[in-house]
Amino acid sequence: MATYAYLRISTDNKGQTTDNQRLLLTTAGFAIDEFIAGGGVSASTKAFERPAFSRMATKMVSGDSCIVVAVDRLGRSASDILNVVEEFKRLGIKLRVLQFDGMDITSSMGKMVLTCMAAMAELERNILIERTVAGLERTKAQGTKLGPPLTIPPQVLTNMLDKKQEGATLDSLAGEFGVPRNTIHRNLKAWTGKMEAYASEWEARQSQYNR
Repeated sequence: MATYAYLRISTDNKGQTTDNQRLLLTTAGFAIDEFIAGGGVSASTKAFERPAFSRMATKMVSGDSCIVVAVDRLGRSASDILNVVEEFKRLGIKLRVLQFDGMDITSSMGKMVLTCMAAMAELERNILIERTVAGLERTKAQGTKLGPPLTIPPQVLTNMLDKKQEGATLDSLAGEFGVPRNTIHRNLKAWTGKMEAYASEWEARQSQYNR
């Protein structure tokens, strides 16, 4: 049976590589048959919608194993991570996480640990977003303008960022989305790696100018 290692660097980690993840797994003593590296795709993208992960999943059969360095390599939301666990369990594929000492998280104990960890990670992100929004609201209440309305919705900017990481040019993005080239360049430069903050800023500014 084959053992696959899934390595991922999201768009939030610009300039980094998967080399460190590869080193951690081999140093831990895992016998890896194939390394599958995925990059340039936002972590908010569901696991089975990422090209590298989907390609790996189609190759795996019952009895195979998939190993990741940490649970956040699978995704950012608890629901998506649990969906991967359930699907792999259905297919008879073991999913091991180095972060949990190589525990198979498709097992009953592994799933329980995973559920708690994923829920806590998601809660921490939500608290950070709420604090950002609260800070922006205080600024607005004090009569300070937050700046002009943002012109690109968060999901659209995330899509642009993903396509840019995959090699799309600014001119092609401008043509596809109908947004001026300079506007795309300015927003990608300012908000790359800060998409959650951008979403909060978008909501605050929309609220300010729509009231």
